[in-house]
Amino acid sequence: MALRKMDLGKAKKYLEDVLGHRRIIPFRRFCGGVGRSGQTKNEGLSNGQGRWPAKSCEFLLGLLKNAESNAEVWLVASRDSSIAQSSCVSS
Repeated sequence: MALRKMDLGKAKKYLEDVLGHRRIIPFRRFCGGVGRSGQTKNEGLSNGQGRWPAKSCEFLLGLLKNAESNAEVWLVASRDSSIAQSSCVSS
């Protein structure tokens, strides 16, 4: 939910800020046992629960860089790309 409808550049900047603990990923749905932080008020969440998931952010940054390079290969303007949908499938 944090990256949906976000431009590619903004999404990469957001994830890099999360890794640097400058912004936070707000937990809205599965937030049992998640600690509170004052940074969640900046993200528009009132319950104050959020985290800085480093492993997930690094994985998503790699995925976005791969998508950007694929867009360059297929001659699509990567600066005009945005994230429409993401899903997780386990096998």
